[in-house]
Amino acid sequence: MVQHFMQSIAMGDRTVIDRAKDAPPDFLPELENNWKSMDANGREIAVFMLQRIDTSASASFLLRVTADPALHIAAAAARVFERQSHLPSGDSILAQIPSRESPFVRGKLYLAAGKAPCGLAALRGVAATERDPHAALHAQAAMVRRGGGPERLAFFERIRTARADEVIASCDHLLYVNDKNLAKAMIPWCGNTEGVMRIGYDGGDDRQARMCDFAVWTGAELGLATAAGTSLTNYDLAHVARVRKLFSDLPDPKSE
Repeated sequence: MVQHFMQSIAMGDRTVIDRAKDAPPDFLPELENNWKSMDANGREIAVFMLQRIDTSASASFLLRVTADPALHIAAAAARVFERQSHLPSGDSILAQIPSRESPFVRGKLYLAAGKAPCGLAALRGVAATERDPHAALHAQAAMVRRGGGPERLAFFERIRTARADEVIASCDHLLYVNDKNLAKAMIPWCGNTEGVMRIGYDGGDDRQARMCDFAVWTGAELGLATAAGTSLTNYDLAHVARVRKLFSDLPDPKSE
């Protein structure tokens, strides 16, 4: 049966991804044995299959795949950890980060290490060597998730002073850290009507989700009663003002 799966991969048959959970127990060992002889398309299909399989063994294999010479495959493997319920140990993830050339891959691995979880001191040690500013922001979010006090204060200030073009990434990090008290950093957003992302058309004109809208929506995603509804939209400014009051009642960030 395993050969049927391997042949499908070799033929570039992407329907095999939907059958990944039916793969036999010897699929992963067979995949490892053939990995170096597989073409890039086959390796990419295999990564998507391993996402569906979601076991500790597949996670360990995907961590090794983040060193694949084809950047899009390494990136795909690193991206899987966003949704994977099984992760390699935090220490094993941290050990690989310095050797990964892609800043995108390193950034995803920082986030995975923070979820794994890893030790804060070890994470700080690796993050101190990070040379890419975007990957460093992922490392910061991971350190906040692991309880880093100074990093929490810096993270709070980064969210508080975010520009419109930084809002989406900032919201992603807020949801990753998953601490509703950090919504207080979005108070300045509540007074900002600058557009961030198009969400539809209204009377023939582009309709933009504004910074204040993202504050309401993200607050709800963090578990606060912002009455955001079922989808991101343009909220009445009186509604936004009520959410601002909700945020202002949250505790101030502390470095402990």
